[in-house]
Amino acid sequence: VAQIGLVLALWGLGSLVGGLLYGAMARPISAFWLLGGLAVVTFPMALATSPWGLALLGFVAGLLCAPTITATIDQASRIVPAAVRGEAMGWHGSFLTTGGALGAPIAGLAIDGWGPPAGFVTVAAVALLSPPSDAMATVAGQIGPNASPAPNAAAPAIQRFPDDSD
Repeated sequence: VAQIGLVLALWGLGSLVGGLLYGAMARPISAFWLLGGLAVVTFPMALATSPWGLALLGFVAGLLCAPTITATIDQASRIVPAAVRGEAMGWHGSFLTTGGALGAPIAGLAIDGWGPPAGFVTVAAVALLSPPSDAMATVAGQIGPNASPAPNAAAPAIQRFPDDSD
């Protein structure tokens, strides 16, 4: 517990480095693959035997953290019509917050029942199950009865209102 700052600092540094590398890429990686990868690299954190080992494994997991969040925002912005994109981004933020709020006590229950490694295994397992269900929801939204076509990629980023003047 005394060295949790070290673990969190290296995890955050990994996320920063991963975000910068992901941002420099010419072509994005699917959010589904990134979340699956994040789950896979989180499992080994359960095997850490020292704070430094946990910090180094946290750095590796952190490499996929910021890219995963960025990719989910990018993917949502591509499939949500421009007219409701702001609302969709609000829902995205709410679900990220809800996931954190639910994930912590679930990990805590696992830790209380089976020890610290179980916390990492539990959240990684939940994350590993998430991409298939997310993919099904995305496809259902694109082909469902109320599906709308993907937004026009050429649409202006800033929409002007009739009373705007230059």
